[in-house]
Amino acid sequence: MSPENRREYLRTDVLISARIRVLNQEELSLLEQGDTTILEGNVFSSPIDEIIDQVPTGSKEETLYRCLKMMDKKLNFVIEQMTTPPDQPGRALNEIVELSGSGLRFLSETFYPENTPLKIDLIMPGTFEFKVTLIAKVIRIDKRETTGRAGTESYSIAVHFTEIDEKARDAIIETIFRKQRKLIRLEKERKGE
Repeated sequence: MSPENRREYLRTDVLISARIRVLNQEELSLLEQGDTTILEGNVFSSPIDEIIDQVPTGSKEETLYRCLKMMDKKLNFVIEQMTTPPDQPGRALNEIVELSGSGLRFLSETFYPENTPLKIDLIMPGTFEFKVTLIAKVIRIDKRETTGRAGTESYSIAVHFTEIDEKARDAIIETIFRKQRKLIRLEKERKGE
């Protein structure tokens, strides 16, 4: 494999949901100044975080509070989905079809020009983070042969992550490895091993 073709991160086909929207000029200016608060779902610290910091590392209490934090994130997401008007930008969930630690590819009925900056909330139910937020830019657009709902055009959009924190990247890589293990296990079962 040539060095140009080598990928920095393993990628896999997945089927997860994401909320995607174009960043506005104010958000872009903040990012250029190094302000990454847009990546934080809630800038206020959770009381659960404060408790976790006070309990002994590795204790049953820490495990319990971490589980409560995960449930809190999931409930917040459900409430957000139920209370956001359907026509509000960023409400619709797109289907992610390929994922790696450095980018993703998704299907969309919306055309995003190359270099468009996007805010993406990935919904990852099997990870501790559950919802990870990142910033990406469009690097490739392919018009699909098949059409979307109601005969509209649809696109396969590839993006490269430009702002992502390590917890988010770890959650993505965890999801990829879990998917790879599942595929290997299924292949072994199919072969009767």
